[in-house]
Amino acid sequence: MFILEVSYGCPCEAYPRNGIFQYDQAKSLKDAGHRIVFLAMDMRSIRRVRRFGRNEFLKDDIPVLEYNIPFGPIFYNAKSKMEKFLFEKGLKRVIKKYGKPDLVHAHFAETARCVVGACKKYNIPYVVTEHGSLIHKLEENSDLFFQIENVYKNAEKVIAVSSGLADIIKSKFDVDSIVISNIADLSRFQYIQRTIEKEKFNLLASGNLIKGKGFDVLLKAFKKVSQKNKDCKLTIMGGGPEEANLKNLAQQLGIQEKVSFFGAYNREQFAEELNKAALFVLASRYETFGIVYIEAMATGLPVIATKCGGPEDFVNSTNGVLVPVDDVETLAKEIEKMMNSENVYDCKEISDSVHHKFSPEVIAKQITKVFEEVVNG
Repeated sequence: MFILEVSYGCPCEAYPRNGIFQYDQAKSLKDAGHRIVFLAMDMRSIRRVRRFGRNEFLKDDIPVLEYNIPFGPIFYNAKSKMEKFLFEKGLKRVIKKYGKPDLVHAHFAETARCVVGACKKYNIPYVVTEHGSLIHKLEENSDLFFQIENVYKNAEKVIAVSSGLADIIKSKFDVDSIVISNIADLSRFQYIQRTIEKEKFNLLASGNLIKGKGFDVLLKAFKKVSQKNKDCKLTIMGGGPEEANLKNLAQQLGIQEKVSFFGAYNREQFAEELNKAALFVLASRYETFGIVYIEAMATGLPVIATKCGGPEDFVNSTNGVLVPVDDVETLAKEIEKMMNSENVYDCKEISDSVHHKFSPEVIAKQITKVFEEVVNG
């Protein structure tokens, strides 16, 4: 099939995680034998330094058509209109250069708003894969609610990356979706055998430093843990608007000497830090999937996650623990249990299971089946 992948961005050296889930799917579908063109409309603010305007290039032998137009979050309605204009312009260019796609695959309903009119005009079916946490907090009867409802209702199929997300789509929009996990590029995340010293137990957490990731809860739980285990350490990887507040909280809790803030990172750096850790923990308030848990387990680490919508699909008693959201006491207790238990988990089995279940080949087959049903009727 000829598939046009539509994304809000394309990963690059300066911003390696911009559109990474979308691009990973594009690569896996190409490797599965499909013809792929990747169309990215990067509307981030002017502070994200990049080459503005239209760019065309090959990345991993995938043709990329990229529009970099600096809007940011301020001019929201104008941004939406610009995305629709750019998508139709890009679609025309793709058709002229490569032929008419069999199918458009758009990621995130908010981005997919731009494809609805043009796909109808050119009689091209589209499928939406929903990854986003936006619909968790979307107010019903808002303009955006009706726009996203229109996206889902007109799509040939809707894919949700977790069963929790599928439930929300059903309850809010009365739309059934197919659950297919995110692809995890685990080539850098391989099993290693660790020697864990209980007295020097290193915890690792990662993600955007925003309130939704629950780093404040983790810091408070770590305070309790560190009072009993003097030499344990916590490393937090990631950057974001809450960074200063979290550093201040660590100072207030008196644990600033035990907590390291790594800053922004790429996959290679994350893999390196995972190899030094004894446990991966993230106290998210909501997740639609949770790729960092998968990457951690791929190296053989057990994880502690929250019951926040995404991790429930893959975290269980064989590979970690699920705790309630915003529960400092329970989180601290479970960290202490992990620190005081030995040989509870088969770490090689954790790694093998994740590599099998979330490999690009496995997920690409599931996505291909959905696309074939759409294209072949």
